[in-house]
Parts: sequence; C-alpha cells; structure tokens
Amino acid sequence: MGTRLYPDVSNDVMERLVKVPEGTWARLEEFEKTRPNDFSEEIEAWYDTLVSDTELSTLYNFKLYGWGKLYTETCQYISEHGMDSACGETKDSVHVATILNLQGIETAEKISSLSWN
Repeated sequence: MGTRLYPDVSNDVMERLVKVPEGTWARLEEFEKTRPNDFSEEIEAWYDTLVSDTELSTLYNFKLYGWGKLYTETCQYISEHGMDSACGETKDSVHVATILNLQGIETAEKISSLSWN
C-alpha cells in the first residue's frame, strides 16, 4: 500500500483542502455511522450511495488516502532528519513546508502539522 501523507487539520480546513462545501465532514460522519459490516449484503448498496454523492466520496477518499503515497525523495528527507519514514508526524514548520514541496502539494491553507503512515 505504501506510506501515505495526511494533514493534521480541523474538519473545516479539511473541507476546504478537498474543496467540498462546509458541513460535508458532519454529513460524512453521520453517513459512516450507517456503514454495515464489510461482509454483509448491504455493504455494496452503502458504497453505491457513497460513490453517488461526489462531495461525500471526495472527502471519504481523502480521509483514507490523504495526499497519496510518499515519494522516495520525501522518505529520504524524512529519514535524513531523524524521523521514521514509515510512520510519523511533524509539527516543525520547516519540515512541513519541505515535505509538502517534495510531494508537489500547493495549498493556500495553513498546514502546521503532517502525519504519515
């Protein structure tokens, strides 16, 4: 699967990062409460409902996959600075900015903390 990068931000900032309307996080939380067991017959219908709602599915996928897998250069940078490249976090503004840059992520939002796993 690979190590994926996630912003550690509030729900409203997360909504802005993935460009979904305000309140989508709350809608997703409510929808996730209705998720049936993965082995039930209802799971396919649940996923169909999720996928049919672009806003919910966009936010759901970002929660799962974040900004995607860490690039090799990003892993090297993380390791060279004494952090575990498989699972970790940083609140250091220089590291946050460098990691976002190495990943090619541009955002107007203030990201003060990142995690990866």
